[in-house]
Amino acid sequence: MENAIDMTIDEVIAIYKDKHGSFDEDLIRRAYELAEKTLEGSTRDNGEKTIRHALREAGMIAGWGMGKDLLISSLLHCAVEEKRIGIDDIGIKFGFDVARIVDEVSSMGDARTIDSVNSGYYSGNTDLPLISDDDNAIYVKTADRIDTLRTCVEDRLLMASITRRMFLPRLYDLHAYRFIDILEECCFLIEHPSMYYEMMELYDEILRINERSCFDARMLLTGLFDPSADIGTEELDDYRRYIVDFIFDRRTATSLYRQFSGKADNIRNDWRSMFNKENVPLYDLTLVVDYALSQEISKIGPNDVFFELFENYLSQKDFYITRHEYTTRKDADYFLIADETDNLYRLFVRTGKEYERFLFGDIIDEEGFVFRSKKTELQQPENRTYKIKVFREDGTALMITNGATVLDFAFHIGADTGLHFDYAKINESDSRVGRNVRLNEGDTVTIVTDKNIKPDITWFKSARTGVATQYLVNYFSNRENLMSLL
Repeated sequence: MENAIDMTIDEVIAIYKDKHGSFDEDLIRRAYELAEKTLEGSTRDNGEKTIRHALREAGMIAGWGMGKDLLISSLLHCAVEEKRIGIDDIGIKFGFDVARIVDEVSSMGDARTIDSVNSGYYSGNTDLPLISDDDNAIYVKTADRIDTLRTCVEDRLLMASITRRMFLPRLYDLHAYRFIDILEECCFLIEHPSMYYEMMELYDEILRINERSCFDARMLLTGLFDPSADIGTEELDDYRRYIVDFIFDRRTATSLYRQFSGKADNIRNDWRSMFNKENVPLYDLTLVVDYALSQEISKIGPNDVFFELFENYLSQKDFYITRHEYTTRKDADYFLIADETDNLYRLFVRTGKEYERFLFGDIIDEEGFVFRSKKTELQQPENRTYKIKVFREDGTALMITNGATVLDFAFHIGADTGLHFDYAKINESDSRVGRNVRLNEGDTVTIVTDKNIKPDITWFKSARTGVATQYLVNYFSNRENLMSLL
């Protein structure tokens, strides 16, 4: 787990400048100078100067790309919590928005909760002032909580328990999974240090043994997903230009723990026997693509774009897809891929917007990277549906929703194929099947069309996917096609 690293205000400003370009540097320096002056002599439970904590917290806020109001709030809220400066003074010097955020963060202080638990008052309810309706305050408090968990020496188990019971649920509401992962990692180290270190030692040992093959895999994938690299694949170049980024991350202890928990009867006793490269994907890979890529190539999503465009190339390089899965939290799906030495990797394919939402949760609005000043209701993400791999007669494959019919498959091949569907043959059988027949994982399907055949309204009963339904809706939106039924 990443340790707390001390920072200076110059380093914080440099990080912020890298993310934002031009900004009012003087305002941020004035906030730091006020915090340094008012917190003079103030120390935390471990004797550390409070201003060092404030600077580390501000460094996180700057690194996450958050705005100046949040950065200034991260520098000042400790002074308010210790009653060394008033909210009104902050409002006069730095504006109402900063004052409001600082007030909200201060109201989520841990001291009252810890005192209540130690006195026997705390009942586990969320009636204490830990939860805010302001997203900005939540994220400032998240930075504060991360640094506190990394550095606290007193009430460590209690702080981890409070984080799990009262703080993480709020981040789950916001779908802020990156921050959830960081906090859960901090809690896991505090609650189960022996398991944490043993797990990380075993993980590092597997990486060391497979260092060369993992390095080769990283170089190959980085080249493939670098739009500026010439890899001799003209047929892919038109689509590679839509790639925004490619991220190659180590697994975390909590990610591994969640994986084992879903498979082990007794995680405490069984996880060691499961800890080998046959069971443990060694890295998490994220391919970030422009949404235009999925619009242009696929009616389904970026996963299918990857599958349609890059699986064949990777298979020629001794990479192969073993299966399509979902995380234990069911918040994302991924391809489990293997290299030539059978090292496993989890590959997530996301649009830029999806990746931003994974990093920051619902603070990302529909028009870009904007931090809302007030909590607003957002539509909950649709439940993801399991997909299966089905082959065309030429051996190419498509990922299609489980429960899809042969008519759905025909429309996934193309509009004309679906609209003129006659019959299908499955797995080289001579038997003809109609459009209602459902497909299974690994089926090979031959679609036979007839230009004289046209859809009627009953075809909607055979459509199980949004792609097929939309093509039929488009077809009957044409007045001439609709009148032909009358």
